[in-house]
Amino acid sequence: QKSIQLQGICLIEDEDKVHRDTFIQQIKAKQIEQDATSMLYDMIDDIPESDIKTKELPKAFCVANRENKLYWHPQIYDKLEILSQTIIGKFRRRKRNSYKWNLSVSTLK
Repeated sequence: QKSIQLQGICLIEDEDKVHRDTFIQQIKAKQIEQDATSMLYDMIDDIPESDIKTKELPKAFCVANRENKLYWHPQIYDKLEILSQTIIGKFRRRKRNSYKWNLSVSTLK
């Protein structure tokens, strides 16, 4: 007489697998959206705000130096600004705080 032995494995079906997979996909999608939004806001926050005075600076500089025939150039302006700060720094504190360069080269002479 021959005998056959059968072995069986009982698997418990995971009833929540479908719902869990759907939930995980939703969470991943929301996280990706939040990360992208956060990165976008960080990039926007890093953009410097334009200063209205800075936009008008070349025009005001040219008007102030029309007689001297000096035209706007950022490097020239930066050097003149440093020179004006140096000159104003030579005055006593009370006067130094009240003085401000009026963009004219003739006042630096």
